[in-house]
Amino acid sequence: MGNTLTNSSTMQNISLENFARDQNAQFLLDKPLADFYVNTSHNSFLDSTQILGNPSTVNVVNCLNMGARCIEIDIHKAGKLLSVIKKNIPDSDPIIAHGNDSIIADISYASINNVFSGIAQNAFKNTNDPLIIYFELFNYDDGEMMSKLRNAIIKYFKDRLYSGTLNKVISNNLVDDYFINTPIRNLLGKICIVVNYNNASVDKYLSDLYHGTTQEPSNGYFNGRKNKIAGVSSNDAVQNQINRVTRVYPYNTALSTNYNPEKYWNCNYTFVALNFGNNDNNLKINALKFKYLNFVPKDFIISKDGKLIKSNGLYMNVPLFQGGSDNGFLKSGFAYFNNYEWVNGDYKLIMQSDGNLVIYKNGSAKWHSGTHGNPNAVLRMQSDGNLVIYVNQSPKWSSNTFGNENGYAGLGNNGTLYLMKSSGEVIRKFN
Repeated sequence: MGNTLTNSSTMQNISLENFARDQNAQFLLDKPLADFYVNTSHNSFLDSTQILGNPSTVNVVNCLNMGARCIEIDIHKAGKLLSVIKKNIPDSDPIIAHGNDSIIADISYASINNVFSGIAQNAFKNTNDPLIIYFELFNYDDGEMMSKLRNAIIKYFKDRLYSGTLNKVISNNLVDDYFINTPIRNLLGKICIVVNYNNASVDKYLSDLYHGTTQEPSNGYFNGRKNKIAGVSSNDAVQNQINRVTRVYPYNTALSTNYNPEKYWNCNYTFVALNFGNNDNNLKINALKFKYLNFVPKDFIISKDGKLIKSNGLYMNVPLFQGGSDNGFLKSGFAYFNNYEWVNGDYKLIMQSDGNLVIYKNGSAKWHSGTHGNPNAVLRMQSDGNLVIYVNQSPKWSSNTFGNENGYAGLGNNGTLYLMKSSGEVIRKFN
């Protein structure tokens, strides 16, 4: 479907704590991290594209200023740099660059002291929302490098680190204190560190400093326990993330193009990482999602004007929403009625109080479902991919797109209602 759902926005963001106060919704702060979508940056230290980007403190600070509350930092040892670039830096110094275990792709690097200092000075300047730092660790078997990394984390972040580090949670059997399970109010103003490896080399230096890993052992402490962390590539199949806090990131190709994040939000991915240095239409979709909050609750809707829309209870076992105005998509497992509308540019899709689903352009109807005269009608985006209008729980109209698990729908900026598979592939259009 490409960029059809693109809609630009201007940041008017406030902290989750202030939003909960203003909306009389303190209960949001009792929810765990797993119940939110989090504004997430991929390769936060780079500008432009993966290979051609230049690592810098400025790039990381820019991501924070754009609302990122989960950032990614790649740690290498300086010994991997070309000698003409490395100059007099000790081989064991940890540096920030882009590459893999054997090579560094960038022709430049950033100092961890400069980047960590920039994070410390800017992460909580305008918000007390939690900050998750994802460390992609390379050369972790180099003890001297890991010792220097440890010292830098302590120097810049120690006072901000959430107390429930992974070793403390495990050793004291405190599964409810695990950072993705604890009420988010316990994380306000705090930093949580996630690492890509959980092994003896990492634990020797960082076990009392980090809070989670994307490589939790399947038969370990978290097996069968509440939420788990996982990391997947955008090249992997899209699956509904139940009892998992999943970070998805752009497929590891030479250039970091952004994917449409809506298909992942629809399937409850918590951290949908985009390249903030690539200002494309998909990044604009992300900006629209997090226009008012960088932690968006999954079971509620943030309206077009920044209000929290609570459900009116359940309709056929799914949350039912009425009378809101939404910039987003029709999420799998949600139901709508009584003049609920979706807006994209000059177009509106309205589930009217008379039971008719109508697409308008500048106030003139251009398509409708033909179901007017049914004031009790409800529009339900079913988990099987079928969009159905029900009257007294009996189907009156449907998109006939069943058989597409976790399918969803959205109004394009061309006035077309798109029905999509969980992968984002368009399967039917109405206009």
